[in-house]
Amino acid sequence: MTVKKPNFFIAGAPKCGTTALYEYLKTHPNIFMPRVKEPHYFYSHKEKMPYAMRSQEQYLRLYEDAPQSAFLLGDSSTSYVWDTPSLARIREFNSESKLIVMIRNPVEMVYALHSTFLWMGWEDELDFKKAWMLQEARESGENIPKLCEDPALLRYRYICMNGEHLHNLYKIFPTEQVMIIIFDDFIGDTLAVYKKALEFLGAPYDGKTHFPSANESRFWKHPLLPGILDMMKRPWAKFKKLVGVQETGLWALATAR
Repeated sequence: MTVKKPNFFIAGAPKCGTTALYEYLKTHPNIFMPRVKEPHYFYSHKEKMPYAMRSQEQYLRLYEDAPQSAFLLGDSSTSYVWDTPSLARIREFNSESKLIVMIRNPVEMVYALHSTFLWMGWEDELDFKKAWMLQEARESGENIPKLCEDPALLRYRYICMNGEHLHNLYKIFPTEQVMIIIFDDFIGDTLAVYKKALEFLGAPYDGKTHFPSANESRFWKHPLLPGILDMMKRPWAKFKKLVGVQETGLWALATAR
């Protein structure tokens, strides 16, 4: 029995449209994207990521249900592009893998990243300038937000160094196995970029013309709310199931777009 395993990766970068591309590709009849959008299996600090796949058995299980029509199996984990060792692991895992890397203006990217981390509770400094100035201290283990299990994520400067990451990537993968997508191009003409991505992967165009937005930036209205709601998740889920309620509106009240 042939083991099903991914043969292409949306390797990053964060806040550059990777979630949208994942959503668009997963509806293609010849492409299978697992229900876990970011397995982070090859990431160097995967043990610190909440939903990362820890073992190869667990990771490959994500692809067991891929239909026979899907000859392209993908993994969309934004940590890979800035974690060079993970790229080497991917190359060793499947040397023929194709990589899609999405990048954007680093200034826009870093602000969006900070906003997202605030929303997730991984960042607790509302002032971006102060959060930026805390990077050195945080690398030494100081001022780490309680909900942030992986302090490496708070290295805003490093994560957004697109040039360095691409330089390291091309040391590991040949250019013909890499596609770079510029965020502005993706937003400006999504259909054209989608078609180019399919051509790069070797999949026929499926006629898709509707591209709804995905993963819009959000921010917390109050810095304490992420921690409070995080603690409430499990008991609140049981309560909703008991009374037959799908949504209570708490998340909508706590966040804003």
